[in-house]
Amino acid sequence: MVFENFNFTDLIETLDSMGFYDVALPFLLVFTIFFAILSKLSLFGEKKNINVVIALVFAFLFVRVSSIVELTNEFLPKVSMVAIVLISLLVLIGIFGVNLELKGMPMGVAFFIALIGVGYSFFSSTSFGNSLPTWMEFSAYDRNLFIGIAAIVVFIWFITGTGEGKKSLGDMFKDFGDGIVSGGKK
Repeated sequence: MVFENFNFTDLIETLDSMGFYDVALPFLLVFTIFFAILSKLSLFGEKKNINVVIALVFAFLFVRVSSIVELTNEFLPKVSMVAIVLISLLVLIGIFGVNLELKGMPMGVAFFIALIGVGYSFFSSTSFGNSLPTWMEFSAYDRNLFIGIAAIVVFIWFITGTGEGKKSLGDMFKDFGDGIVSGGKK
């Protein structure tokens, strides 16, 4: 039988040695994203030919610069991992019977957690995170001090922000989440 000695690991390694992950996948990703954006924006009306050509140009220019492709190949798996962790967390919450609607404050909190995860993924994939100026390098003491101060500020804001005409931090997260869900439209 033909598939007797078939091994998916060998297939992945063969694709890697052919440059599939360094050329084909980034090309397809950039082409698809640009084509979708151009189609949605309808800058050139219903002429899909122009959208295809522009998306092709962007995709070819993207894969031409190997340092950007390397950054993408290091960054996207980390973002995928953040997404998997967040989705797994939502599944676990659902297993325990909690009906969590991602609107309002939960949406705002989820957005910030995702933003922090994507930011961390990006900066850990680039040299930006490794070459900070010496005056910006933080020790463990500095980091803990900032976290402590931030926690105290958030706590005080929660306690004191409920007066007449004032919004608590929770209300601000709720408004922020509602803005994300509605796309900024009231």
